[in-house]
Order: sequence, then structure tokens, then C-alpha cells
Amino acid sequence: MSEKKEVGRREFIKNAAVGAAAMAMGMVALGCSSGIGAGSTTSSGQVVSFAVLSDIHVLDAGALGDSGPAFTAYVAGDRKMLAQSEETLDVALADIMSHRPSFLLISGDLTKDGEQVDHLVVAGKLAALLSAGIAVYVIPGNHDVNNPDAVSYLNLGATGVSVPTVTAAQFQSIYGPYGYNSALYADPNSLSYIAEPAPGLWLFAIDSAIYNNNIANGSPTTGGQISAATLAWIQTYLAKAKALGKVVIGMEHHPIMEHFQGMATFFPDYVLADYQSVGNALADAGLNLIFTGHFHANDVAQTRYADGSILTDCSTGSTVTPACPYRFVTANLGTRTFKITTSTVGSIPDYPTSALWQGYESSFIMGGMIDLATAMLEAAPYNVDPTDAASVAPLFATAMVAFYAGNPDFANAPTAIQQGTQALMASSNPEFAELGDAIMAIWKPGATIDDNNLTVILS
Repeated sequence: MSEKKEVGRREFIKNAAVGAAAMAMGMVALGCSSGIGAGSTTSSGQVVSFAVLSDIHVLDAGALGDSGPAFTAYVAGDRKMLAQSEETLDVALADIMSHRPSFLLISGDLTKDGEQVDHLVVAGKLAALLSAGIAVYVIPGNHDVNNPDAVSYLNLGATGVSVPTVTAAQFQSIYGPYGYNSALYADPNSLSYIAEPAPGLWLFAIDSAIYNNNIANGSPTTGGQISAATLAWIQTYLAKAKALGKVVIGMEHHPIMEHFQGMATFFPDYVLADYQSVGNALADAGLNLIFTGHFHANDVAQTRYADGSILTDCSTGSTVTPACPYRFVTANLGTRTFKITTSTVGSIPDYPTSALWQGYESSFIMGGMIDLATAMLEAAPYNVDPTDAASVAPLFATAMVAFYAGNPDFANAPTAIQQGTQALMASSNPEFAELGDAIMAIWKPGATIDDNNLTVILS
């Protein structure tokens, strides 16, 4: 998440007040947690297992530093556990290797901010999986290519010092062993490609990041899109996959649908541009399950479009944002059934017990979110009294932390959070009432899908 991305989060409360009218839109009806979609059986009964990571945001602290005023300010404005990024990834990779899946998907944001040295560290860590016979497939996220925010903090100054980032061509070269070299087809207009990680299964690795003008603009672009040319390319090969009887899945950095009511209004950079029409086009062409990231939330959403096609967006959280989740998937290609489970980083060397690690995680994310929310409320245009801001900020922070972890359940929220949110929704102050509605939407009331453990049956 770049500084621009975090500004989007900081604007949440302001946008909530002016944009809450969008909350009138009904939430998409979700399938039940025990099975989503309608199955069809093929002659193959092959079972394939794979793992999914997203938003690993590796920072090589030894080469780039993880202290000083500039680093502290970065983390304060963008709550990622960057200092622990290598440790959390190492723990996740070790667990994944112990499960011996056929392959691993990583849906973008491999580095803190596209630093070349960080990319090399990631590629080096992934080499161990190849040596163990586990294939790896990656795509870039909004942080990874042509990022002017690539800096070193070793000077311990108020600002970082620029270091080399990578171009799109360099990204493809560094990660050649991780999807690009083995691709069946490569999109000439992006870093998208198609691979066959298991016989009968095609992976559409879709590059939704926008990076061509980042250097000229002086800042990275947070939002994502699929160009018309790339969309047409995808549709062509989805038709080919259908003709060949292949089961298909997708991987993309940006979510392709809203994961809670009003998400596209409050966080427009966290939903793919033209997500409704693009999602419909992909689903209609035969892509019905896609793995995404970007928002750092372990959340699953599903859309049934007017033409009857269905798309399930399985977003995986970040290893630098509590609860540091990653996923395991067992796919029966014959029944087109995908059983998805979630694991989390339980401890790291710096915090070697579960109690120590969970205490650090909770303090880091909750304290940071409360600080950000408090600062937003006290600033213009709200200028909320500090006492009121201190009361409201935990309501937003608690909802967001629950959403990150998956299965946010308002009924199980602390009593003070429930009462405070309900009081805010009932406020005679329209802006406060709208803010309460927006916070409640993050809790996803009425959702029935299990974000962390579910089965998806492709149509």
C-alpha cells in the first residue's frame, strides 16, 4: 500500500459522510459456506492442491533499513508490519512447503514499494519452493513496478533516499521462473499470462496494475484496471480453454467486485475499474473463480450477473497485516470443486510464542487504526471534539480489523462496540448517522459465506 493508497483509507470517514447514499444499493446475495455455485462433472477425477498468498510486501531491512523518522512516518500512515515482513513470509512459506502443494499463487504486491533489492529477495525465497518441486506463479501489484516510492531508510533521516525500482521487463525477467517462462500464452499488452499448473487446469494470471506513468507522475497508482485489449485477449483464451475442456481459475491483484456494501464508493482504488462490466464479461466467458488481494482482507464475495453467470472473488489477506493469513486449496477437477481453507502465521522468531505474537499483532493494528481514525475525525472538515473522536474511532478500527481477518461478526463484537455503533447510526446528526451506517456495512450484516473455510463449485 503506497502513501496514496493510505490517503484513500484516511479519506474513509469523510467519504462516508458524503457518499453514504450509495448504501441504498442492496448487497449481492452470497452462496452458503458449504458450497457456492452449481457443479458439473467431467470425466477427469484429478485432485490438485495449491496454496495462495497475497500482499507479502517484503522489505529487506538489512539493505534498506527499518527505523528512523521517515520509516516511522511511513508505517504510521500505512499500518503494515514491514519490519517483520521477511519473518512472516518465511513462516508462511515453511508451512506451505510442509503441505507439499502442487503450486503456489501470489496475487501481487510482492515488495514494500517495488525496490529492486526486495524483488531479488522475494525471488530468492521462492527458489526453495522450486527446489522442492512446488511451482510458483506471481503477478505484480500496484507497489511492484515503476514505483517512485522505492527508498532506503538507512540514512535515518526525515525522508528516504531513492533506490532502484524495476520496470515491467525487469519484473518479468526476475520472476521468469515463477510463471513467465512456463506460460502457455503471454499478453502483449500487459504482464498477464496463461499457464497450465496441472493437466486440465488453466491459470489466467491477470495483470491489473497501472504503472506505465508512475515515474512521470512521481507517485504510484493505487487503483487497477484491465485494458480493452487485455480483456479481449483473456476472452479469446477463455473460449479456447472451454473448447479444450479445461477447468479455469484466475488470479489478479485488485478485487473484481465489492466485498462490502459501498466499498467502491468509500475505497474506489480497491475495486477494479469498471468492475461490474469486466467481471460480467469474464464470468460469461467462463472464468468463475478468481483469487485477488490488494485490500489486505481475507474475504470472499460472489456476484450472479443478469445473464446468469457467476463469479466468486476469493481475496486473500496480507502476511504483513494481522491476522497474516494464507490459503490452501484442494481442487477436484472432475467435479470442479474447490475446497478452500485458511491458515495464519502463528508466531515468528522475534515473537516466538503465540501469545507474544498475537499481543504484538493486536496492539500494532488496533492502535494504529484508532490513531488514524482519531486524526481524521479531529481534522477538517469534521473538526470533531477530541472526546467524541476518541469514542468513535474504536468503532471504525474494530470493524476494519474484523474485516481483515474474515468473517466479521457484529454479534460477537464487544458490547461497547455494538452499543457505540448503534448509537452512532441513531444519531440526530446526519453525518454521524451516515458514518454509523458506513461502519456497520464493514461488518457485512446478513452475509452467510464463510470467508476462511468454504467450498466453491464452478458452474
